[in-house]
Amino acid sequence: MAERTREDSATVLPATHIDAREEDPEIISRRICNRFHLQVAVLNNRDYDYESEAGCEVLSYIAPSFQARFDNIAAIMDWHELVQMWRVWQQEDHDVHFEVVHCSCDVDQAKGEAALYAEITVTGTLGVMLGGLSEAQWKRLPDGRWVNEFYMGMRGITQNGGFV
Repeated sequence: MAERTREDSATVLPATHIDAREEDPEIISRRICNRFHLQVAVLNNRDYDYESEAGCEVLSYIAPSFQARFDNIAAIMDWHELVQMWRVWQQEDHDVHFEVVHCSCDVDQAKGEAALYAEITVTGTLGVMLGGLSEAQWKRLPDGRWVNEFYMGMRGITQNGGFV
């Protein structure tokens, strides 16, 4: 479950919560990274139907127009196709596990846009580890909510120096 943090003296909110009126780019950046960590946790828990509390939260900030792309897959996927891809991969390799090694997010308040960059380690069968780089584009809606519009995943291997 996501870490919890005190936003004000009256209410304890999840560390992924972004108040619609929030203007501090550092707070927004931290919350978007926390949301990415939550997405990975839901994936590792194999909650493909997003029925858990964490899964429902993840779905609440996926844009209806969401698209995903990977360096080794020609087609652009929508959210449901992406989830199905993860499901098939994890059914074929039960040992697949994702870990966020590093996450940062640049927020442009004027444009209502944010770009998240994350370094990922993917562990699979026999402990084989692959590095990955993720980019996720976020947009602030007119009502102040931040939603994930786009995800790009790229592979890397340590023998090639990983990502520089």
